[in-house]
Amino acid sequence: MSPASAPPWMPELCRLPRLAAMLGLAELVVVVLALAPDGSRHWTFGELLSASGFALWLALAVTASLCLLRQTLSRLPPVLGAIAATVLATLIAVVCAGIVHALYAVLGDSFASGISFWRFTLGSAATTALIAALALRYFYVSDRWAAQVQANARAQADALQARIRPHFLFNSMNLIASLL
Repeated sequence: MSPASAPPWMPELCRLPRLAAMLGLAELVVVVLALAPDGSRHWTFGELLSASGFALWLALAVTASLCLLRQTLSRLPPVLGAIAATVLATLIAVVCAGIVHALYAVLGDSFASGISFWRFTLGSAATTALIAALALRYFYVSDRWAAQVQANARAQADALQARIRPHFLFNSMNLIASLL
C-alpha cells in the first residue's frame, strides 16, 4: 500500500462524538479553573458563562480546523503531523484569545479582567495546546486499538472458516460415497 493510498493516521474529528468530546474537554477545563482553590478570585455566574463561551468557541475552532486539515496533516509523518496539529491549535488559540481579550477590554468587566493581554493569550494558547495534544493522542490510540480489535476479529473469523471448510468437504465426500 503506497503512502498516498494509505488511510489517514490523523484521528477523525469530524464525527459528532469526537466533537462532543472536544467540547466536553473544553468545558472541563473551565470547571477545573473555576473550582481551583487558588484564593485569588471568586467566579461569578456571568464570568463562568463567559469563560465557557470562550472555551467552547476555541474548542470548536480548533476541532473544525483539524477536521478540515486531516488529509493534509496525515500526509506528514505521524510525529511531525502531531506537532503541526498542536502548533496549529496553539496559533488558533493565540488569535482567538487576543480577539476575546481585546473585545472584553472594550466591553468592560469579564473573566479576563485583571489579567494582562499576554498572560491571558499565552495562557490560553498553552492550555489549548496541552488539551489538543492529549485529545489527539487519546483519539489516535483509541483508533489504533479499535483497528487492532477489528483485525483480530477478522483473523479469528478467517481461521474459523479455514477450519470449517475441510470438515465440510470431508463430510460432503463421505455423504456422496455412502449414497453411491
